[in-house]
Amino acid sequence: MEKYSKIGCVLLAAGTSSRFGAKNKLLSEIDGVPMIRKVLAALQVEEVDFHVVVLGHESELVLTALEGCVVDVVVNPEYARGMGGSLALGAKRIVELGGSCMLVCLADLPHLRKEDVSKVANAFRAEDCEQITYPVVGGQHGHPVCFPGRSLADLGELEGEMGARRVIDQDPLPRVEVSGVGSGCIQDLDHS
Repeated sequence: MEKYSKIGCVLLAAGTSSRFGAKNKLLSEIDGVPMIRKVLAALQVEEVDFHVVVLGHESELVLTALEGCVVDVVVNPEYARGMGGSLALGAKRIVELGGSCMLVCLADLPHLRKEDVSKVANAFRAEDCEQITYPVVGGQHGHPVCFPGRSLADLGELEGEMGARRVIDQDPLPRVEVSGVGSGCIQDLDHS
């Protein structure tokens, strides 16, 4: 019987959007849709089994924008300390929900395309979900990033400003870089 790795997606949406100005950028409309909802829609591909959204700043407002979406929501009460805690909460929730590996994405990538998410997830599956896999656009690493099961415990220990870079750099296996994806994998929205 073929081994099946259940991929859970974590959408990181807890930050304060401080560079964006007074308005929460995740609520900014892109093509008539709140950005967080647009990014979540791009992540809803057949290769991903379930979705977890980590909220923090203005979580009630952001949650309203997700009304009707099929997602598991986790709120990071210490979101102001940095992304590490949100990554940790997301990784722990993936394990609780039965995920065996994790796809992570930032919520401020309004031009992310489903086909690019699928391309990254399929490259990850082609490596038996054992190697950290991420898109590369013009030499720049982007999102989403797929992490194998062995990384989940380390991701679950992150805190404060610690991002996933530490986990990526310490991984014993070579990383899989996926080329030929669109600029939406790196093009975030930082200014209003």
